[in-house]
Amino acid sequence: MNPIVSIGVRSIIYWLIGTTIFLFVINFIQFPIAKLPQTDSLSQAISYEMANPKEMVLAQIRPSIEKAVSLEDTPSYFIFFDYVLENTNLVIPAFYLLMFISFILQVTLLAWSHYYLYLHTFVSKKQLDNIFLYSSEFAVNAPTVLGVMGTIFSFGVVVSMSADLANLSTMFKENFANSALTTIIGGMVYIMNLYLNIFISKNLAIVK
Repeated sequence: MNPIVSIGVRSIIYWLIGTTIFLFVINFIQFPIAKLPQTDSLSQAISYEMANPKEMVLAQIRPSIEKAVSLEDTPSYFIFFDYVLENTNLVIPAFYLLMFISFILQVTLLAWSHYYLYLHTFVSKKQLDNIFLYSSEFAVNAPTVLGVMGTIFSFGVVVSMSADLANLSTMFKENFANSALTTIIGGMVYIMNLYLNIFISKNLAIVK
């Protein structure tokens, strides 16, 4: 098989596997928190129904119950994406996206590390080593920095909204979850990228 075709096929396979693993890890961390508000809304709706005449409140609580029940059959991936996209500020979703890009970059380097000798025919050995070295280091260290930035940003939003006492509790709950999750997810992506870096180094050591 043509080496270029082999690199493309291997890269696509690694991207699919990497994306699946990333979403599995993210949803393993994210899913309980993303589902919690829906569970609360269902409990509140049922409590409200028991405390009031059914004929008066049925129309009011039906949308909440239907929404909560429908989530039971919704794949956790979609619940995670809903949670991210429903953030009041797009900065946090941007941090998640950059973490994902850093992981895909590391997966790509792993796929290309199997073709080091072929890639060496296009660029010098020093340039190729620098590409692998600096790109891999960036992919390893970026998620932790993004996680810390997400934490600081989330608490900054709470502080900036402290004057609005009416919405302070809601803002704190939403942004505290964001601050915790960006740090935890950043740490998890860091561990995965560091683990992949080991295999990249082994592949490069074999072919040199």
